[in-house]
Amino acid sequence: MLRIVLAVTSWEEALKRFIVVLAAVATAAVGTLLPFSASYADTVGLDPTFGDNGFKTVALLGGDDQAMVALPDPDGKILVAGPTSYPDQNGKWFMIRTDPNGKDLDGSFGNKNLGFYTYFEGDVGKISDATIGSDRSIYAVGTTTSSAQLIKLDKNAKATTWKVSIPAPGGGKFVPQKVVVDNDSVTVAGTNDAATTLRVARYNLAGQPLASFDGDGIADFNLTMLTEQRAQSNVSMAVDSTKRVYVLVGNETLNDGVATQLLRINVNGTKDGAYGGVVGNKAQHGRGLVLMPGGGAAAAIADMNTGKAALQMFDVSGHPTVRTPVPGNEYDSPRGLTQTREGRLVMVARGTVGAAAVKLFGFTNSGALDPNFATGGTFVYTNANTTSLIPNNIGVDSSGRLLVPGGLTPKTGGVDSHPDVAVFRFKVTPTATPSPTVSPSSPVAPPIVRPTFSRVDTPSVSKSKLLSAITGRAGGTGVTKVQVVVRRVDAKAQRKKTCFFLNAAGSLKKVSVPVKSCGQPSIIITATGTNAWSVHLAKPLKPGTYYVNSRAFGKGGVSPWASKVIRITKK
Repeated sequence: MLRIVLAVTSWEEALKRFIVVLAAVATAAVGTLLPFSASYADTVGLDPTFGDNGFKTVALLGGDDQAMVALPDPDGKILVAGPTSYPDQNGKWFMIRTDPNGKDLDGSFGNKNLGFYTYFEGDVGKISDATIGSDRSIYAVGTTTSSAQLIKLDKNAKATTWKVSIPAPGGGKFVPQKVVVDNDSVTVAGTNDAATTLRVARYNLAGQPLASFDGDGIADFNLTMLTEQRAQSNVSMAVDSTKRVYVLVGNETLNDGVATQLLRINVNGTKDGAYGGVVGNKAQHGRGLVLMPGGGAAAAIADMNTGKAALQMFDVSGHPTVRTPVPGNEYDSPRGLTQTREGRLVMVARGTVGAAAVKLFGFTNSGALDPNFATGGTFVYTNANTTSLIPNNIGVDSSGRLLVPGGLTPKTGGVDSHPDVAVFRFKVTPTATPSPTVSPSSPVAPPIVRPTFSRVDTPSVSKSKLLSAITGRAGGTGVTKVQVVVRRVDAKAQRKKTCFFLNAAGSLKKVSVPVKSCGQPSIIITATGTNAWSVHLAKPLKPGTYYVNSRAFGKGGVSPWASKVIRITKK
């Protein structure tokens, strides 16, 4: 039997605002030296409005239970999935969904009832990853006792739309670790159980292999090994706007198995031989991959030169450039990497020495440690009522908060001595930088240029007749304009090579496309306003699902596109 409990823990936020004092510069001329005004770092801490003072735990009877995914859906609810040991060591496919603030499990979700709760229970085995499509369906990958499996569920996980068994390269077993869905395809990446071969598979939204991808929808690639000793691999994946696949492969045991390497797979399923390769210079344990604006990439690795987790940057050819180890004196195992809407890169790592900890490290988009993130680029969360804290990934919700799925083993209040499913939400609060104060005869310090960012504030669900504009906010130094793209999701029209975009007059316009994809922005609108921006609607939007993207221009550069899915309803 499954039993769900809420672990109650006491915690105390240890973060204090970090003050950077700018030293005054002496001048040759006479004059009184005045200190510059203090510049405050962005504060970081658990979001007290989420779960039980910042995190939600769910215990499943049977042993080791962890979350690998914590993903907001278009309504703001949070999909949680990961491997469990319920009801025995083989586990079962398991997903839950919480309300937007992680307080309660969603009673409308899942195919099985338990008391006042419902959850999704699937085949024997374990989920590795899950994602949500533009049609709000849920796609998940994992293993069963006999094979790898990709499934598609309806938006509330009440029914399985289809299942696909994915064979292993060269026999044995395929271990899928990542799934990405776009407008018309699903891509899965993982390795064989010996971790010597990478397999990338691509299907259409009906679960049929795409013959345009290596002939049968499946492409295999030999991996460069450190040693032939078998070791579990780590696979991270991203798909760009042209549908090329980027895969970072690392290992779990650091010194055995596969070398850390970055690959790019063309749309026809062939490997791009001019891109990437083994990262080298004692880079191990790759885990977390972010595609950067301008064509570069970033990844979380273990730098065995320093014995620390590190951010590794790559140029447009996939070759390693800047590497920045995290601060501290201990080895922190990297567990994931994400990019915020302001362009900052944030790594999550697991503390391995001393007290159990979830560690967050902030970096600029050029790869340097960001001193304006928490205390000198580092935030550490510990909990006195735990024997282990296990972060497994990191993501950003529509409000810019950091979601970290993982596991937590409470000393008291838990079911057993094994980890419970846990989701943490951290809030990053930007603090404005005051202008420096100097005497008239002192030289003025150069202005601090803050990165440009943009966000979409229109609610995830809006009534058609009540919505008169798409709105949002932008920030950074010297914002000059905001661009917005609004696209209506219409799968039937897209199959006929037609897309619908909002034009500058505020009306939906039909646009013909040469291929069956609407991923490229065909109409870009310049919004009214900057810090608070809006796009006027000439008439109410038709009910349905819409993609809204925004980016800002300023002295801090051009921000990455911020994305939000909005559902328009009749009532």
